[in-house]
Amino acid sequence: MANPRIVSIEWARLEGQRPRAAGSNARLGEHGKAVRVPVARLTSDDGATGFGFCRATVEEAQSILGTSLGDLFDPRQGATAAGMPFEYPLWDMAGKRACLGLYMHRCLGPCIGVTTKEDSAEAVQQAILFLEGKHEGVVKDIARYMSNAAESLHVERAAASALASRFLGH
Repeated sequence: MANPRIVSIEWARLEGQRPRAAGSNARLGEHGKAVRVPVARLTSDDGATGFGFCRATVEEAQSILGTSLGDLFDPRQGATAAGMPFEYPLWDMAGKRACLGLYMHRCLGPCIGVTTKEDSAEAVQQAILFLEGKHEGVVKDIARYMSNAAESLHVERAAASALASRFLGH
């Protein structure tokens, strides 16, 4: 299943004690020794789960039930505006679905359905050109991609492209 939907949300509050009382401020006074951390576990219709810190409201939780993972999370950017209240559980779920190469911008993510056929075909074509020794076109494409990524402030993608360019010796 390429783009599963969120089918359930479970809530819990982890409680514990600090070794000593925490500081104080004007709004809360002394924080005390008690620690209460709200957590949620999201489950998708393909059985994947994500667990983590979550301060979402009941209304926000109800609004994402039935929503596709792709509408809540972009592996290249992180949680979308709709998924932001569930950022940590979504990262956990995504980490279980995708390889590290996707987050390092070294993989297009075909195994989890986050790339288009066109992007995959372009990557295959660039690999073929590279293996045939036709580096000029590949280098120009990398430079164009790097420039576009830098202009839109996607620094990690630009850096990955720069490394690829160095690898090709240009």
